Amino acid sequence: MKKNLIRLLVIAFAVALLSTFLFYRLLVGQLAVGSGDSQSIVVAARKLEAGAILTPADVKTRAIASAASVKGAFSAGEQAVGLTVLESIEANAPITEPRVAPPGSKAAAGVRILPGMRALSVHVVESTGVVAMLRPGHRVDIHAIGAQGGVAQLRTVLQNVEVLAGGAQLDGGSSGRGATQVVTVLVQQAQAELLALADSGARIRLALRNSA
Repeated sequence: MKKNLIRLLVIAFAVALLSTFLFYRLLVGQLAVGSGDSQSIVVAARKLEAGAILTPADVKTRAIASAASVKGAFSAGEQAVGLTVLESIEANAPITEPRVAPPGSKAAAGVRILPGMRALSVHVVESTGVVAMLRPGHRVDIHAIGAQGGVAQLRTVLQNVEVLAGGAQLDGGSSGRGATQVVTVLVQQAQAELLALADSGARIRLALRNSA
């Protein structure tokens, strides 16, 4: 009777040891598969508001399992930097293609028009070189050139105005302006009428400001 008990204990110990070994091998195998079957996605490093232009400080990467891949996600932060946020994104939430847009696109321009602001296009006759350099987000001063009493005069209409889009070429047609380029800027509602009046009755030129 005593020998049978000892034999049963030995068998139970062997079974327990074998079960532990098999469980350990299975666990290590799953961890190895999980670590090799992952991908990186770009997420918000902090809460991002609509209209923001993404900078390196706004994004970071996070590893996720490939089985849980996010549709439209970016794999590297450089792919998202410079894009405009179309809707509010919470911190650590994935930044996906439907949530952002290139800065020169219509979607990006529309979302950046905040309450009380207006997007207005002006015909730029002067400053062709400056217009070629313009990118969305740049800041400019707007000057109007006209003549009074036969003497040319230049007046500063607005300062530190944000550019939304620019570079569209017009031939002037019958307007008498000659070749012009259209630049769309973002102004306050009270400034829109002043700028529209200057655009209709004078030659517009732009001065590019320091981005800081």
